[in-house]
Amino acid sequence: MRSLIVTSLLAFVYANCKERHTKVGYSGPQGDGHGRTPSQIPSPQHSGTAMVAGAQNNQNHQNSNNEHGSQNQQNNNGKFDENSSEAHLESCFARLRLAAAFDNSIAQTINKYISSSRIDMLKGAVEEKTQSICNQMEQIAVLQYFNKHHDAIAEANKAAIDLTDSEKDRLNTLQNFNDTLGEQIFYQMKFMALPLGSQQQIQRALTDITKTLSSPEPQSELSRAMGAFTKEDIEELKKEDISDIPEEVVERLKECGITNQATVQDTIKLVQGLVTRAQKHNQFKPNTVD
Repeated sequence: MRSLIVTSLLAFVYANCKERHTKVGYSGPQGDGHGRTPSQIPSPQHSGTAMVAGAQNNQNHQNSNNEHGSQNQQNNNGKFDENSSEAHLESCFARLRLAAAFDNSIAQTINKYISSSRIDMLKGAVEEKTQSICNQMEQIAVLQYFNKHHDAIAEANKAAIDLTDSEKDRLNTLQNFNDTLGEQIFYQMKFMALPLGSQQQIQRALTDITKTLSSPEPQSELSRAMGAFTKEDIEELKKEDISDIPEEVVERLKECGITNQATVQDTIKLVQGLVTRAQKHNQFKPNTVD
């Protein structure tokens, strides 16, 4: 692979009810735990700035609110509309960026797989997280998006799991010592051994996925609503019964003067996704692509 590509994804949480402005960003790896930083890794030369309206992400809310174009989700033949799919994809990835402002492990996982060109693992990580914060139509859009990179993902997966015994031992050692940078370099060397055509295929997919993840910005209303919470608040909510989360969120938003039902339902969905998220952030199994 010609170079490692590190995403530079900035997630913004706007002023909350106390008029506090918080800017939370997530970017490429800051080191590997051994005093080394991958300063030689360039950032991609594309950062999205366009505001993207968030699609509805609560099922009941989705059925009763169509202001984000849900009327175009299907054409006359019942086929999933491409334009609607793109809007759902942007909405879901924007929500993912906002979630990353409250959960550092999301950015760490995404950056890890982008830096190592493990687009197969990146696919699994993104799909796992979006299941808890995006609605059904958005999840379909995510699956469709990665499906267009099916061949490149399959190629990356095949190269990553086709290891000799010595390579397996080396990789186990790197993982046991949590040598993230060493693991990234290991996979980069594996991909560099592929035929040029395969390298280019993986690189093109990686660049497109990185750009697509980086571009959408969270809906301003949802960002403002999430600004009513801090990371500490989310940690405290993890101690609550999941059935109590909606009431907790509604009360907090009322204190902030946020009562729009669409925004409230979106906020509940996102907070629930953050609270119930699986703790094993980085233990995604390689995707076997048929």
